[in-house]
Amino acid sequence: MNIRLDQKRALVTGGSSGIGAAIALGLAEAGAKVVINYHNHPEAATLLVNRIKDQHGEAIALHADVSDPESIAQMFGRIDEAWVGLISS
Repeated sequence: MNIRLDQKRALVTGGSSGIGAAIALGLAEAGAKVVINYHNHPEAATLLVNRIKDQHGEAIALHADVSDPESIAQMFGRIDEAWVGLISS
């Protein structure tokens, strides 16, 4: 199945490694702009963003503790600044 996600936006929590990184790559390959959320591994998140950009995708890495509502709110504020939110118009 070949689903295109051009101009859609996706947030992958825990996206800097493992299954999250694989999902982020797949979403980017399908055309989505990807937010890679990380908590402990900024270097891995940055490497993944660079890998996606090298493949002509769009991605940003944002730190947030998803167990903390204020941290989540701040992350969504940064997403709004970067891409006017997760919902595409």
